[in-house]
This record gives sequence, C-alpha cells and structure tokens, in this order.
Amino acid sequence: MESTDEEMTTRPVAAGPTFDLQTAIETGDTSQHIVVTGRITADAGVDSVTVETKGADVSLDAGGESEFTLDTTLAVEGGRAYQITVSAVTGDGREASTQLETDHVPVFAEPLETDRLVGAHYYPWYEMSGGHQDWTEWTVSDPVLGEYSADDPRVVDQHLKWCLEYGIDWLSVSWWGPESGSDTALNRTVTEMERFDDVQFSILYETVGRLEAYEYDLDRSAARERLQSDFEYLAERYFGRENYLHIDGQPVVYFYVSNNLSGDVEAAFADATANLDTELYVLAGVPFGSAPATYPIIDVADAVTSYNPYSPRADIEAVFHDNYEQGNRVMNLGARVADIGFVPVVIPGFNDTGIPDNVREDNPILSSSPDRYERVLEQVQPHLADSEAVLITSFNEWYEDTQVEPGTDFGTEYLELTAEKLANATSAGFTPQGTTLRFAFNETIVPAETNPDSTDDRELAFMAGGLRFLDDGEAVASFDIGDAANEPLLLKGVYGTASNDSYSWRWFGGPDGETVLFVEADLSNADTAVLTGEPMRSDRIEAEVFVDGTKTDQLVFGERDGKLDDYPFAVQ
Repeated sequence: MESTDEEMTTRPVAAGPTFDLQTAIETGDTSQHIVVTGRITADAGVDSVTVETKGADVSLDAGGESEFTLDTTLAVEGGRAYQITVSAVTGDGREASTQLETDHVPVFAEPLETDRLVGAHYYPWYEMSGGHQDWTEWTVSDPVLGEYSADDPRVVDQHLKWCLEYGIDWLSVSWWGPESGSDTALNRTVTEMERFDDVQFSILYETVGRLEAYEYDLDRSAARERLQSDFEYLAERYFGRENYLHIDGQPVVYFYVSNNLSGDVEAAFADATANLDTELYVLAGVPFGSAPATYPIIDVADAVTSYNPYSPRADIEAVFHDNYEQGNRVMNLGARVADIGFVPVVIPGFNDTGIPDNVREDNPILSSSPDRYERVLEQVQPHLADSEAVLITSFNEWYEDTQVEPGTDFGTEYLELTAEKLANATSAGFTPQGTTLRFAFNETIVPAETNPDSTDDRELAFMAGGLRFLDDGEAVASFDIGDAANEPLLLKGVYGTASNDSYSWRWFGGPDGETVLFVEADLSNADTAVLTGEPMRSDRIEAEVFVDGTKTDQLVFGERDGKLDDYPFAVQ
C-alpha cells in the first residue's frame, strides 16, 4: 500500500515548557520570603503556573503568552533550606515542572534582650588561607549552611542574625596576626556587615600562632616586639570601634593558653602597651580547674577563664560533669583569691575525630548533644552571678565539634538552650561551705636556677602528699594530695600531680610563695591538722599557716630525705 505525501509528513511538536529560574531570600517586616524569578517558555503558550514549597504556594494565570516572566514571593517560617517546585501548564494541555533549592533561610526574629553578657568564640578561618579548603571533610558534623566561606557576607549575616536572636551579644574573634586570613575576613567582611554593630566583639589572641616560635618566653626581645606590634595594630584597627568590648573602660583581649607565657610577663606587657592610649583588659585563658594564681599571667590578668573544660582522658564521658562542677568551683574561688574576675565557659561536647589521625592527638570523644549542653548550662548557673560575662566554646569551631551554630543534626537546639538557660537564666550565686587554708612560705626554689641540668622553672617550696584534720587525735577529714579524686580545692600556688610506686604528690609554692586550699568539710571540731610531705631544701623552708585568714601556727620543715614526714599544726 502506498503512502500519500500527506501521510508521510511529520507534524512539528510544540516545544516547552522550559524553565530559566532562580531564587533569592529577602527579609520582610515580619517574616522571611523566598523570591522566585525568571522565564518560562512554551510554543503553545503558558496558561498557568504554580509555585509551591513547604507551608506556602502560589497559583498564577500566565495569560497564554509563549514567554511568561515569573516574579513571585512566598512567605516562609525559615530555619531551613527549601525545595521549590514550579509547575507550568501549556495551551495544548501539557504540564511540566522543575525543582529549585534555596540556601538556608534564616528565621525572622527580633534580637533577644538580656542583661547578661553572653559571648562565643568565633572562627573566621574557613575556606581562607591555611588549608581550610574542603573543611567539612575534617568535621564530624555538618552546618546547615553547608561548607561555607568565612568571608561570605550572606554567611556572616546569618551568623549575626542567629547571635542576636538567641542572646549571644559578644563574639570573641580568633585572630592570627595582621593580614592573616582571619584578620582579612574580620576587617573586610565581618566588621562591614550592617548587623555587626548590634553585637560587641573582642580579639581572641592566638598565642600558639603568635608566640610559640619564641617558646612563649616574654624575656626574649623578639617576643616582646611581636606583642608590641600586634597590640599597636589591634589598637589602630579594632580597639577604637564603638562595638569593641570594653570592661572597666579597657578593651578586652582574650589570651589563649596564656598559662604558657613565661618570663617577666608584667614587664613585657608594660613594654608592649606603652605606646597605647589605654590599658588592656586581659582575659587570661588557663587550664580548666587549675589554680589561676599559679601562672605568671596572673600579674597582668583582669579576669580568668578557660577555653575548654574538656580533658583528654579515656573515661571523660563518665567523669566530665563531675569534673566540670569541681573545676568551676576551683576557678571561681581561685579568682577570688587572686582578686580578679572569673568568666565561666560552657561547651556542648568535644569530638575532633574528623581530623586525620596524622594531624590530631589521641583525644577521646565527649559526645556533643543538646542534653549535655543543657546539663552544662544548669551546672554553670550558680557562677553566673559572680561573673562579668560567660563564654561559649564555641560558635563555630566545627573541627572539634564544640559549635552551637546550627547543624544538620540538631538545628537550632543549642541556640534555643542558650537563650533559655544562659542569656535569660537567673543565678543565686556561688556560696561554698568550707574552710580556707593558706601556707605562706619563707622562700621558694627554682630547680633550673640551682641545677644546670634542670629545665624546671617552677617555684617550689614543699612536696605535699597528704593532709588530714584531727579532733582530739581522731581523723575528721583526710585528703590524698596528688590524687585528684581526693583533694581539697587547690586555689593558688599548686602545681600538677606526680607519683611513684608508693605515693602521689603535688608541689606547693608558686610565684609569690603562697599556697591556698579550700577544704569542703566540717572542721568545726578539728583542733589539729597534719601536712605530710618534704621540703624542697633541707632545714630551710618554713611556712606560716592561716586558717580562714587567721594565723594559727608556724611550720618548720626538716630534712629532704626522700621520705614523707608528718608536720602537725594548730587549726583553731
């Protein structure tokens, strides 16, 4: 059978609909909006268009034109990224659709008003210099914003929105030196954001990056020159900004692991700030739970804090909350002894196992979760009344999983807890019950100054192994010095633990030859105490003993012979 020419002709098929669309995010007066714009084309004309997403949809009469210009707005709650479905129906009845993904849409909210200064350590180093590219490959959690760049204005704006909404009104910004990646992001992006003026900020001085090359020795001229040039740069660039955090009229600088600083710290800071028109408010970061006044930084510190209450021990999951409570008591009381301020720190957990093994240390996991964070916030509450501020470690240190920035696992739960239990929490204050014991030694000895083979520059007076309190010869309280599970609170002039096969101990002494302990026990009936140990030097070391500020006795220590002897003294 032959086919006619008409039967052999292929009829043209109308093209379309095709889509060329994009999305944008806008903040309205009372809500957040997703704006969808672009073109939809179809040879047969576009009759109708539907735009929909979770919680919102719009239907439009497209008029039958072959090219329809779309410009529509969806009001959404925010707090997530959205998937937008755009569907079109053509004049000949065909239907097609396409899907679009938005960036994270922030929640619209008014800034949270609070009387408490809540700060968070902030890291503007992602996708900057120093090897931070592809950084989420090194993290165990993922931000809802995805793998962002620290100098992306949209990211910074979202960070600021979150901070303001949930009561974080101070950013302690990591700083690695002039023209470093963090400095560039802070100077050229963060400080230029409109919302930035609504928060306060200060510098987190990264001592590891700035002073480690000089072994943290501030007696070295190069270290002092580095300090001076850094302080002068910071003063010129940042201290004068209206929203730079000042306490007592002085610009705040947080010094990371400032316990590493050695030498004449007081003279070094005096030299380094001589050309400034202000004194610094030195916020000294020291190991959590340690006696603040033991470190040379105490000579210039206005307040003390810790960066992280985590410790790398195998049983950290089991002991963390007990250690956190104990450490806060030590640091609060230790700051009182040193007559400086105390800024407590809170964390949601710690997990750096995303970092490759050849880079990271063997740090056991302290699982991060809202439940842990909530318990930490409850534990810190008694100390808030005594503090100028409180710090969160961290807003966005994703490598260690300490961040409260929203992630895909918990969303804004950390921030919601921050608002409820930190920014707006009441505090009854910290009123410990116990007895303060102070030993004022007549001298201390630095091993490195008497032994050319020693590098020990601690100021030592007495190696203490035990302390017990007696009532008419009967023990009412006993402590094993050197055993962290059975010690008084160690507030001043106390060094780290050591042990051998027979006993454990700590050295007493410190920069000004004073050791202060706080005994949380009922000693109302105790008449005598016994300090067990041996002096640093035979027949030279003595100590005046003060109980709750009253001198009760004079201890004269005997020989240093490798044995721990008992030295009784009056308590009443």
